[in-house]
Amino acid sequence: MRRKREHPFKPDRWTPELLARLGKEPDSSLARSMGVGQSTVQAKRTGLGIPGSSSQWPPEALARLGKEPDGSLARSMGVSRQVVNAMRHWLGIPIFSPVKWTPKRLVRLGKEPDGEIAKSLGVDRGFVTAKRRELGIPGFTALMWTPELLGRLGREPDAWIAKSVGSDKWTVSAKRRELGIAKFEPVKWTPELLARLGKEPDSRLARSMGVAPSTVCAKRNELGIPKFSPEKWTPEWLARLGKEPDVVIARSMGVGTKTVSKKRRKLGIRIFTPDRWTPELVARLGKEPDSSMARSMGVAQSTVCVKRNELGIPRFTPGK
Repeated sequence: MRRKREHPFKPDRWTPELLARLGKEPDSSLARSMGVGQSTVQAKRTGLGIPGSSSQWPPEALARLGKEPDGSLARSMGVSRQVVNAMRHWLGIPIFSPVKWTPKRLVRLGKEPDGEIAKSLGVDRGFVTAKRRELGIPGFTALMWTPELLGRLGREPDAWIAKSVGSDKWTVSAKRRELGIAKFEPVKWTPELLARLGKEPDSRLARSMGVAPSTVCAKRNELGIPKFSPEKWTPEWLARLGKEPDVVIARSMGVGTKTVSKKRRKLGIRIFTPDRWTPELVARLGKEPDSSMARSMGVAQSTVCVKRNELGIPRFTPGK
């Protein structure tokens, strides 16, 4: 007689009574009583963030909780640190620390840098930081936010302010954001400048403004303006591909060399090479760096390198 197939366990069968048993007895025992696989129980328990039953842990392992770093115990057991951490929290065992946290030591947390406290106690800084965070104590900051200092926020770069008061950029930036102050911009973005964003290369606009391209790029991204790219390759531009160095065409178009090279390769046009290697050019091979010669010729470094190797001329070596 054919055995009737059992219906698979459904989520709606997790009654309050069954949920209450999770983590209080071995997954295998609960699974057997429910008539399901152990993996079903384990998946439900881990999904709810409930650690496994302590009865599933060897007594020796339980005895080590809080007496050594969670990571060390986890490695010896072949489990993740999160598993050990969860069990320790479940049993209410404080985190391991080689320091005996007396009231006198605890009162220093957050009032002195973690590194200085750790150094005075002869332990790694991580132990001090872990204890401070466990107690919910914010980190130490030696920066006194005077009205004068607050007045500089957003009017000077965060890095400049930090350096002037012996702090770090992140501390200053965090305070500025906390107060809702926009970061310092070295440029006054007039309507005329804003209108040029995305209509010409960032590098060109940056040069005309006397700022770094990253400043222009950041402003353009902030306003959601896509970067500039040639809207149309005119017949004149296309006709120059392969007949002039990519870098020369790129400069005249106001775009990056990669933009020109990509278009040339897409059209199957070979890279520009000098029509003729004059005696003067040949004479320079090996007497100066390939890169230097290539720049002066407006060609790729590989073009010079190939020609030099073709003639059996060793590459330039300084001092020879």
